[in-house]
Amino acid sequence: MIDPAIEKRALQLVRDHWKGANVHRVEINDRIPRFFRGALLVVSIYDAKDEEHENYVYAVGEELQRYDDLGQMGTHVGRISPLAETLQMAFQFVGISGVIAIIITATICCLVIVRPTNYEVPPKLWDSLTLILGFYFGTAVRSARSST
Repeated sequence: MIDPAIEKRALQLVRDHWKGANVHRVEINDRIPRFFRGALLVVSIYDAKDEEHENYVYAVGEELQRYDDLGQMGTHVGRISPLAETLQMAFQFVGISGVIAIIITATICCLVIVRPTNYEVPPKLWDSLTLILGFYFGTAVRSARSST
């Protein structure tokens, strides 16, 4: 179910876009409440010649975006954030064990740099780092041997 307030705002968004045209009717033709991360409303307008023009309004939370066609909408909706893209590439490149090893290494580096000179890094962190690095490189060597 799509919030009636969102529907009302979607109709107004389409009206505002077409305010220079001689539009005599604006209505929602279709509602898709679960469309990717949001909801999709198909809004039709009827011009002076009584020709229908479809608009696609994609709603995520309170944010609304109007599109002229499905191709335009697909390009925008299918795009992911730069952070998500970077994380996805990192996981594909080094795997989960590699990402965990990087996080533990960064934590150890921060502790060594930020803490006073007499501070000692907890042995559990060193143990975790060596375990994960051993697993990571062991897996890499095994897959390299199996591919030859």
